[in-house]
Amino acid sequence: MAYTNAQVVRREIGDGGTLSRDTQSGNGATTDYFLSGAPLLASPAALVYVAGVLKTIATDYTLDVETGRLVFVVAPASGTDNIEIIYRSCEVSDGDITEALRLVGLTDTATADLGPVAAVLQAGAMLSDWVYSKLAYDYDITKDGESLSRSQAATAWKDRASTLFDRSRRAGGIVPIEMVKLDGYNYNEVSSRDVLTTNVNVRRRFYGDQDVLP
Repeated sequence: MAYTNAQVVRREIGDGGTLSRDTQSGNGATTDYFLSGAPLLASPAALVYVAGVLKTIATDYTLDVETGRLVFVVAPASGTDNIEIIYRSCEVSDGDITEALRLVGLTDTATADLGPVAAVLQAGAMLSDWVYSKLAYDYDITKDGESLSRSQAATAWKDRASTLFDRSRRAGGIVPIEMVKLDGYNYNEVSSRDVLTTNVNVRRRFYGDQDVLP
């Protein structure tokens, strides 16, 4: 199977989505409904039932995975909670992935443009860090159950971002250099060794000047 950059990024960030279930009440006239958990994982998008009968996408309805807009071809009959939609909400939308790929200079759909690996992983690291930030600042520490769940999820995304960033660096040929104390008694030993072997000023690298990779 030929993957696109977007598919590889979604696989690498491990966004498997959260299983959700919405119910709506038909009235015999309304065709448009909105799911509460957009954006949705694109495939499989959803299972849609009306009065217990499974409907077929494109034939019976359309579904926008980004907005969660569900449009029936024929308005469902009147009934209380007679429309049931089972789907997976994702933390990272397809639009987010497209933007992250654009920022690292890649497209999202063309399999011919797949890679390079370092850039794809960098996009995944950016997205994971974004989800971590969103989760870390979006829960109330006084609500024990929800707070604990969201903080654990935030930690998992933070770890994922760190792992993907490290993999991106390695894929790009950037290997971390072990550093020891730069000042004091060890400075001469460290500077002579590193400058002679790398031809890079050790202080500039350590303090992260813009033109020196960390």
